[in-house]
Amino acid sequence: MVTDNQTNKVYFSKRLTWYKCWKELSRILDETGIYYDLLENTNDKWVRDYMPIQLEKDKFVSYVYNPDYLQEDKKSITIWSEITNLPSMLEIIPTKLIIDGGNVIKCSDKVIMTDKVFLENRKLQYSQKEVMEELERLFGNVVIIPWNIRDKWDFCGHSDGFLVYII
Repeated sequence: MVTDNQTNKVYFSKRLTWYKCWKELSRILDETGIYYDLLENTNDKWVRDYMPIQLEKDKFVSYVYNPDYLQEDKKSITIWSEITNLPSMLEIIPTKLIIDGGNVIKCSDKVIMTDKVFLENRKLQYSQKEVMEELERLFGNVVIIPWNIRDKWDFCGHSDGFLVYII
């Protein structure tokens, strides 16, 4: 599993450049020698949520990005394959599961997600067992942590809002 600190390039939505923070962020990236690029034709600035998940150097998992919190704002849903200047990814492993990339914390030997992934996939009539089997096929060891559906602060159900993998 390729963890975030092992990547050799960072991708941002071009939409992020519309924010004041971009000038400072790009300056820091340039000064520290971190390679980055801007993706065109995105509908959302949060690239982590919809881009394929890197497993190995040239191996990625693509998924359905259609979270419940964007159902009233479908124009904000980005389909990763429609991005015009997408980096080449040699092997894509597709899944029909609805996954939100912000709910995927990659560790060296496992993935951690909130149980919201089960709620999202009820729309597709997948049982919790079927979702777990598919997640394990894609990622190997998967740890599911609870998400409080009534938590107004974390309406997305993302694990990346309160967890980070540290070596």
